[in-house]
Amino acid sequence: MAERGFETPPEVLGYFRGRELRPRFSWLDVFGAEHAHAFTVAKVTSLDMLKAFEAAIDRSLKGSVGFETFQADILGQLKALGVTGPIKVADPTGRAPMTKVDFTSPRRLKTIFWSNMNAARAAGQWDRIQRSKAVLPYILYVRTTAADPRREHLRWVGTILPADHPFWRTHFPPNGWLCKCSVRQIGRPEKERLVGAPVRGMPGGPTYSDEAPPVVLRPFRNKRTGEVAQVPDGIDPGWHVSHGPARRQTMSQILVDKIDSMAPAAARTAVEQFVGDAAFERLVYEAQRTGAKRGAMKAAGETAAAIDAAAPWNRAPVPVAVWPDDLAAFAPAMPRTVTATDAAIAHTPDHHFAPSIWSEVADILATAAAYHDLSDPNRPEKALFVAPDIDAGKRKLVVVEKRGDRLELVTFFRAPLRYVRNQLLKAIQLR
Repeated sequence: MAERGFETPPEVLGYFRGRELRPRFSWLDVFGAEHAHAFTVAKVTSLDMLKAFEAAIDRSLKGSVGFETFQADILGQLKALGVTGPIKVADPTGRAPMTKVDFTSPRRLKTIFWSNMNAARAAGQWDRIQRSKAVLPYILYVRTTAADPRREHLRWVGTILPADHPFWRTHFPPNGWLCKCSVRQIGRPEKERLVGAPVRGMPGGPTYSDEAPPVVLRPFRNKRTGEVAQVPDGIDPGWHVSHGPARRQTMSQILVDKIDSMAPAAARTAVEQFVGDAAFERLVYEAQRTGAKRGAMKAAGETAAAIDAAAPWNRAPVPVAVWPDDLAAFAPAMPRTVTATDAAIAHTPDHHFAPSIWSEVADILATAAAYHDLSDPNRPEKALFVAPDIDAGKRKLVVVEKRGDRLELVTFFRAPLRYVRNQLLKAIQLR
């Protein structure tokens, strides 16, 4: 039974269960965006203990239970591991001295419970916002329920911005340890009614505003890794990468990594199932809406910065094909999964395909004429795939580039035959 009378949304559990286990000595060892990919508990260097914490938090999320239930659960798990009070923990890297840690202390357990529960809930809320933003396109920053609110966070109360605004990439709550700020998704009529009015519950305070608050960045040096991150003023280091916006990147990367680990036949089946799924269909249509908005803004003379602010790409890689075995020499040491981002899917409105057409990409890579493009030595190496089209004067053209350690599809469109011939002038045939 759920103690609080509601069922945990599946996207909340999906986010939490999608993270890999990383036993680490310091919270700084898994920092910023890494937290969206990895589950860690500071000073827990034992995999068995980390699994116990993960299982207890999973049960708490699934059952929507409070801290007391979690506390009783994890204390029982720790006792089974022989941990009933303070223990000595060594830093595996040798950079810190032996430390005495009490994993049973209520204060430590509350921090572990709060941070993981709220990060997962934020990720789930973000996912729901993205699904319904066509109807409710704005996010409203809501005043914290804390008795002693942070003044920096109060500055953001009443801010109303589009769901895709870059502000939410860093300021989607929670915005620090034990932060109780929240957001609410609203529609255009409510937004227009609120803007300019005093914020409710804050007499003499701010008014609702549809302008992004100024963001002042300050450098934070991670003393464990030496990495220097730019952290917005008012946000605790480590919370400056919002778990909500980071969720899509996390889940996409998990899927790609999983397919990379499969045997070729299983990988091809997995990609085929993903591209044929409703989730991919939603991704394509959402990308096309973003692409159309960007195209309209560009035609209206808007600057690149303004376009990126109003209609940003999320650039989460998703699998669209498996690299064919007969072309292994083109990318001998790279993962086989070919990915694409929303920018590749919809960067040019004239090139927008229905989601069902994207199922052809795998077949094109497997059977179409393939070429190694040598036209620009200053750009990443790329392969061109040319397939017949229903229009005899055109060809379906797929371009795949080597980007970092991945093979990434950068464009897929129907190209005039003359254009294709020009592209092949400085290319050598691979198949």
